[in-house]
Amino acid sequence: MEKEIEMTKWEEEKEEKKRLTRSIYVNMEQSTKQHVKKNYVPSRGYGKIGIIIKICIEETTRISFIYFLLISIIEGVIDKEKEGTTLAPLIVLITVTCIKEWIEEYGRIKKEEEETKEKVVIIKGESRRRIRIKDIKEGDMIELDENETVPCDCIILQGKASIETTESNGRNELEKKEGIKIIQRMTEEEMRKEEMSFYIEEPNEKEEEFEGKVHIGKEEEKVGIKNFIRKGSIIRSEGRIIVLACYIGKETKSVMRKEKRRKKRSYIDNMKEYYIMIMIIIFLIMGIISSELYKRWGEEKGGWYINYATKTRWRILLERIYEYSSIIPISVIVTIEIARSLQKRNIEMDEDMKNKKGKVKGKNSGLNEELGRVSHILTDKTGTLTSKYFVFTKCSIGGKIYGKKEYEESEEEELGLIERNERNEEEKRLIDRKERKEEEINIVEIDTKEIIEDYQRKGKQGKIIEEFFKALIICQTVEVKQDEEEIEYFSETKEELAIVAGSKECGFELIESSEESISINIKEKQIGYRILKRYEGEEGKKSVIVYDGKEVSLYCKGREKSMSERLKMKAINGKILKQNEEFNEEGYLTMIIGMKKMKVEEYIEWVEKGEKEEEIEKDLMLIGVTCVEEELEKGVKESIKKFQEAGIKVWMVTGDKRERAINVGKSSGIINKERITTNIKIRNEEESEKQIEKEYQIRKRNKKERGNNLIIDGESIEYCLKEKNKKKIQKIIEYSENAIFCECTRKQKGEIVKIIQEGENNSVLAVGDSINDIDMINKANIGVGIIKDKEEESEASKIADYSIAEFRFLVKLILVHGRYCYRQIGITLFYSIYKNVILLMCEFIYNMFCGNSRIPIIPKSVKIEYNSLFTSLPILIFSIFDRDIPPYIIYKYPKLYKNKDYISSISFCWWLLNGILSSITIFFISYVVMYNESILIDGKVVNYDGFTFTIFVSIFIVVTLKVFFITKRYTVLNFIGLGFSIILFIGLLLLQQEFPFFDNWVWYRVFIQMLQTHVFYALVLLIPLILFSKDFLWRHLKRKFIPSPNHIAEELSYKNMSKTYNTIKSIHERDLFFQTSWHLPQNQHDYLDFSDSESDSFDLDHQNELELTKY
Repeated sequence: MEKEIEMTKWEEEKEEKKRLTRSIYVNMEQSTKQHVKKNYVPSRGYGKIGIIIKICIEETTRISFIYFLLISIIEGVIDKEKEGTTLAPLIVLITVTCIKEWIEEYGRIKKEEEETKEKVVIIKGESRRRIRIKDIKEGDMIELDENETVPCDCIILQGKASIETTESNGRNELEKKEGIKIIQRMTEEEMRKEEMSFYIEEPNEKEEEFEGKVHIGKEEEKVGIKNFIRKGSIIRSEGRIIVLACYIGKETKSVMRKEKRRKKRSYIDNMKEYYIMIMIIIFLIMGIISSELYKRWGEEKGGWYINYATKTRWRILLERIYEYSSIIPISVIVTIEIARSLQKRNIEMDEDMKNKKGKVKGKNSGLNEELGRVSHILTDKTGTLTSKYFVFTKCSIGGKIYGKKEYEESEEEELGLIERNERNEEEKRLIDRKERKEEEINIVEIDTKEIIEDYQRKGKQGKIIEEFFKALIICQTVEVKQDEEEIEYFSETKEELAIVAGSKECGFELIESSEESISINIKEKQIGYRILKRYEGEEGKKSVIVYDGKEVSLYCKGREKSMSERLKMKAINGKILKQNEEFNEEGYLTMIIGMKKMKVEEYIEWVEKGEKEEEIEKDLMLIGVTCVEEELEKGVKESIKKFQEAGIKVWMVTGDKRERAINVGKSSGIINKERITTNIKIRNEEESEKQIEKEYQIRKRNKKERGNNLIIDGESIEYCLKEKNKKKIQKIIEYSENAIFCECTRKQKGEIVKIIQEGENNSVLAVGDSINDIDMINKANIGVGIIKDKEEESEASKIADYSIAEFRFLVKLILVHGRYCYRQIGITLFYSIYKNVILLMCEFIYNMFCGNSRIPIIPKSVKIEYNSLFTSLPILIFSIFDRDIPPYIIYKYPKLYKNKDYISSISFCWWLLNGILSSITIFFISYVVMYNESILIDGKVVNYDGFTFTIFVSIFIVVTLKVFFITKRYTVLNFIGLGFSIILFIGLLLLQQEFPFFDNWVWYRVFIQMLQTHVFYALVLLIPLILFSKDFLWRHLKRKFIPSPNHIAEELSYKNMSKTYNTIKSIHERDLFFQTSWHLPQNQHDYLDFSDSESDSFDLDHQNELELTKY
């Protein structure tokens, strides 16, 4: 038997050696092998040099680059003299794009490197010294104080700590960690000298697992997860701790779990490639038609001066492809890239999205327009929707509800008696007071005054209040830190922290707490209790049996599910439980409090019978309910409401527990209390198929009623994501209006994003603040990170496409800036196609009259100037500054956000058809008027040069004025852009009349000739008049008979164009005008009059309002 035990032990040791293959030596001559050079990994996986290689690879694999490269090769094959006219602009394109991307990425990399230069204290033998975070090595002993962030994965050597893990797992609670026992017994001096050998497992991504052991002399102790702290955790306990760096840099668990960041492309970028393919097909068809007609015309009617026989069909086809390739200009991509960069600048300069923590930052300008087509917002909970604190808000004691404090305004504020010209100093004082209040962490909002008054009256209610607060203080795991001035509390759960702090304000103060005893100060009278037994269970249940020297008391707390079976029967249908249900519906996290008194003899009898928990925890007297809420960040509830009105689904994806997630979902408005809620809770394989099939069939039968709430936890998601269940769960999610995904791991958050993206036309924006949100942010169409503070970015914001200080800033970022960018970039893309279709179709039609002999209607050099100089500035100004509807109209009618007309196949076809019709009009009017007419001053007929020049000038005027036609808001810049384009156009053409820049210049002195004839003026004025008469007529008829919500909103904005912040005279009027004030910046509404006067100038067209509300 003994041999078998020895054999088993030997095998276990052998297996352990296989697992624990990495060694760390402390205070020994043998040095620790370093597996990683630096304790630094760029958040996006590349540094200053890697970024250049990455950008070049990404840009050169796009369809547009491949297309332009092929055209450059064709150009070199068919015409050696023109070689480079396409390649040079292509190089410019790549250079511009690379510079833009490099500027965006370099700033982030530089800031991250600056953060790694922050220093920590390490212990080496007898000395302490400060080193940079990035210089930490494996085996370094690091000293960490309270509120410091852990710089790498570590083992605690000495001390105890409560660790905040919100950053790594999303749970709003603390984890208790402790040092290794044999090292805890040492003094610090002994620890510095003692030789220690650590054997640990190889680095892996399992966050909840860690295995190792330590040898000190002949002693050995196992090291587990309770001794291990992850990178990014925050120390929240008293005193300092000493830790050992075990994994650094790319070997830390958080980095190993991180997926490679993918290059994100907007919907417009993808559609741009699609439209380029369509245009390629169009000009290939044009090239094939032209080449065939050219060959046939040459065989049948060919002139002696053109040698048709020397050119093969393939040669002719390549020539035609090259000629028509300018239908897709390189300048459109350059224009869009420049516009995106300047749009990003506009977003970053918006004062409405700025607070003390910082302002919005755009890190991927290529996604500006994607903000305009968001269908789902997936948000983390803690730190994003809620602050990281729980607030003790209300309670029911003996059936009486004690509610929130009500903050009263000063009489002057309330009555509006402060005059505008006399209140500057008063306002500054009020603002300073408000700012100070925001900086303070207030975790108690209950009205303590009424509780204290009822307690002091004694009587029955007074006794219940005393027992209620005793129960709150005794049933907890709060640590007490007592300084000379005040007492501080630390707890694993912030819910308990808020309740103990609330009890203190009500006059029941926790003085000392240990495993054996607890001391309470009640109205300056200290009472001590000996703790006899502690029990913990599911649903937050905690029971403590205490003895005060006279009698034994049992205090118990827990959620309704765990407490209902422990209460006296008469309490089950009582008033307090009904109040508890109401509190839950309101979104509060509730705890039911029960108690019972017993004689010492009864307790001894229970102990002698075997100390069975279920026997003593029964027939409890129900004395009250606590209501704690996770404090929502400012404007969260209103923001979610606006998004829902805009047709955007806001869903929660959190690592926190189900109950907490549901309560925040209710209080924030993510969960609709009036709708049916489906809870998917799967715990085995067989159950998964049955439950998912059942839910799928229910949703399938009620397809039209997409209004249910859906709640799924992390364990259930694992079963849902299996191949056999995946399609059905996708449909269940698709049919849901509101959803909460709770207790999710980082990987699961990313998988949820992928499931939603597979839905039709879904664009997902993910927002979070912690490492646990990185996969979700990375895989979403748009990732948004919440900034921690001005000095330090969160891990989520480092990898995100945009970073903001608060969730509420998403409203303007998405509904206003996103909508504007989507419209501007979409119209810019189609306009660029339109202006080149006009040019190319005129050339195609002209060649039909010339035997398709490849006679250019416009010189190649002029085509380049046309796209890059003459027509680029007006559309660039449009794409940056145009606004069709002012922000306040969008805030008032969020449904205006959901307008997809700007980018669609119908819009593309409309612009394409418009370009073709315009080219036909321009060509044939010019042809009819000029054909065989002696119109020059010398009596000669207009030749080829004059005819083509007139067509080009007409095209320039039409496409330039088209920008003005589509512009909704005219600024000085629009007129500057128009004037600059016209002056540049005339100046360059006049200059080239005298000094041709190219050998093949065909318009030598033509401009001067045409300026001397009246027909030229008639044509360049008549053609735009005809084309824009058609556009104006269509616009009028459309607005008159088939108006869209946008048209009505534009009318509302025109009627109130004079309305500005300066003309709003009261708080009441401001709220009418903007519907709400929470989204406005401080400096735009702090100085409004406090009177409730009404302004006659504020008058909306109520008929139009009603019409807009219908949509």
